[in-house]
Amino acid sequence: MSSSASPVTVSLEELILALDWVSDLSSSENMAFVCRESGRVYMISEEDFGVELEPDLPSDIDDVEKYAIVPSRQDLRLGKRLAVRFVQASLPERLEETYTMFAAQGAYARFKDMLEREQALDAWYAFEAEAVERGLREWADSEALAVAADRLAR
Repeated sequence: MSSSASPVTVSLEELILALDWVSDLSSSENMAFVCRESGRVYMISEEDFGVELEPDLPSDIDDVEKYAIVPSRQDLRLGKRLAVRFVQASLPERLEETYTMFAAQGAYARFKDMLEREQALDAWYAFEAEAVERGLREWADSEALAVAADRLAR
């Protein structure tokens, strides 16, 4: 893409859905791509024996010049680190418990239980949604993509 061309716009809503798809912990084989020419998002799963969710998946989907690979939450540091940052800012007295929690499997469910007991679950969801949007916008910018202003009610 030439530097004089304006970046293609991709839907924030679709990026969030793609991020969730790629970050699905039950499948390490989910991938999503953004077409650098149209802004269209494609999601595929190798787990389904190469069957894609998109019936008209381009044959050159693996061309990084034409398609940007959507990162995972882990790639954008939206997992444990984000939870710790939230606790540091909002519930500092629970920081040690949070570190212990994330040292074992099932941490996120226990984390949400703790937030619910502390009546901080809504604040967490708002903090997380803001971080997800910021992370995706920064990623898109680094890939020369523009993000539309649409937003899912979360």
